[in-house]
Amino acid sequence: MNFFEAQARAKKHTFIYIVLFVITMGGLIVLANLTIALALSILENESFILALGQFLDKTTPKTWLASSLFIGAIVLVGSLYKIFSTF
Repeated sequence: MNFFEAQARAKKHTFIYIVLFVITMGGLIVLANLTIALALSILENESFILALGQFLDKTTPKTWLASSLFIGAIVLVGSLYKIFSTF
């Protein structure tokens, strides 16, 4: 095996891993925001069925931004911890 071939393959795999990580982060943030929106809607309504129908109307963009930043911060801190724990 040639060193340069192995290096090129590693760079390709790294790019794929980064793309998959970004997609996973996006999915995690969207699902967490939907869960928070549903929870807030259920807390405000007595009926679960009514809450399901109105759960996106009860949250503001500020709530979405705050929860997205919080989730991103948690993942960032966990990633940094894992990176620095290997040294």
